[in-house]
Formats: sequence, structure tokens, C-alpha cells
Amino acid sequence: MKTAMQLLFEEFESLSKASRNAGDIETAGLIDFLCERKAVALEKEKEQIINAANSTYEDKTTWGERYYKQKYGE
Repeated sequence: MKTAMQLLFEEFESLSKASRNAGDIETAGLIDFLCERKAVALEKEKEQIINAANSTYEDKTTWGERYYKQKYGE
């Protein structure tokens, strides 16, 4: 399963490619600029998912990380 942020960046990448193919280099460049922040955004989303999962269980040290790996396969 993919996270919402992963799906969003897949859409951005598709839009960039479509824009470039249509000759709209300016739009493609802007979307590429946004995609350069992908790693930071995905890491932040991962932290948020782990923290949310941790807040629901007493064993807060490992549950969130296990949940994320189980659900999103990382």
C-alpha cells in the first residue's frame, strides 16, 4: 500500500512528464521543483504516521515503526 504523499508525488511526476511532452517546459520545471522536495515530504509523512500509531498504544517505543513497515512495506 502506498501513502497519500507517495500517490501525490506519483501524480506530480506524471503531470511533469505530460507537460514536458506537450511542450510546456515552464510547468514541467515548476512541478519538477516540487518533486525535489519528495524525500523530505515522505520522511515527514512517515514520522506523522508513526507518531499517530504510537499515540494509540502503550508500547510507544516500537509500535509505530512496526505499523508503518507492515502497512507501507518499508
